[in-house]
Amino acid sequence: MPSKNDRTGEIAVNTNGSKMKIIKYKNKDDIDVLFIEQNYIKKNVKYRAFLKGNVKSPYDKSVYGVGYIGEGKYSHKEYSTIYNSWANMIQRCYLESFHIKQPSYKDCHVCSEWHNFQTFAKWYEANAYNTDSKLELDKDILFKNNKIYSPKTCVLVPKDINILLVKANSIRGKYPIGVSLLKNGKFKASITINNKAHHLGNYNTSDLAFEAYKQAKEEYIKSKAQEHYDIIPESLYNALMSYEVSKED
Repeated sequence: MPSKNDRTGEIAVNTNGSKMKIIKYKNKDDIDVLFIEQNYIKKNVKYRAFLKGNVKSPYDKSVYGVGYIGEGKYSHKEYSTIYNSWANMIQRCYLESFHIKQPSYKDCHVCSEWHNFQTFAKWYEANAYNTDSKLELDKDILFKNNKIYSPKTCVLVPKDINILLVKANSIRGKYPIGVSLLKNGKFKASITINNKAHHLGNYNTSDLAFEAYKQAKEEYIKSKAQEHYDIIPESLYNALMSYEVSKED
């Protein structure tokens, strides 16, 4: 029997910005709430929590205004490694303050199915593999300069490989990657391997120096791919073996 103070039909907004409606009011300690835009119902809610906006839905876009946990077996605590990878992906694409430090992510976005943590976690678990180095999510090794995070464009990459392909915009300076100007007017080509700089030679032009760096870097990337041949996915191996270093890397 409903309360004499039946509040069925009342509408409120929770702290995540989701619109809620009371669809059943038994008493102040037992109401059913419909999340209108999500078509999700939460039962046995306290009216006071409803008023304060403290009733939550797994479909609330609580992660940078885009991502939501969804319904399924994957919790952010039990699957913290996967959750952190997912949340960091959302952050890179949709947190404006992050774009100030990393402007290359300003035009990137996440496919709609990966807004749901459950869907992303299922893909991650299916594509993870054992490696001595931490796995990192990458969107532009398979498709260079890609701007979309999705199941078709992303791959999990060992950190020791992924770090080889990180863009160096913040440290490059006016010359191509791997190139610096010497006091005598020559251009030095060098490459860093295992945190140790290797001198490749001095050249009359920055283009020649870059070509030396490009050849050495591509050979090193191929050697790392071959080193991980029995570990990494075939798609990643093939991408690394055909990877071409550019001046913008």
